Amino acid sequence: MPSIRGGSDSVGLPAGGLPELVVEGSPAAVDVALLEGHVAPVAAADAGLVEEQKVAIFARQDDGQTVVGICGIVWGSYCELQAMWVAESLRNRGLGGTLGRRS
Repeated sequence: MPSIRGGSDSVGLPAGGLPELVVEGSPAAVDVALLEGHVAPVAAADAGLVEEQKVAIFARQDDGQTVVGICGIVWGSYCELQAMWVAESLRNRGLGGTLGRRS
């Protein structure tokens, strides 16, 4: 993965600038959780929202097997899509678009 060298101090950084920035194709879950843990509370506070709620929508066959699903987090009227999946046998029929519009 490419890396980006730090630049000059334009936003109050130490005189040496930024340390090397490294793009990670498969970041560790703990690193992503750290970022999300810092971002979510600030974003919710800025939007005037207090609680987040995890939500999901599924379509299941008669035998209970999940064939379509979408999940995310909702804060008030804001929604963050985290994952969407359609079984291969049902793809290219517009189900993903329908699911996105209904969520």
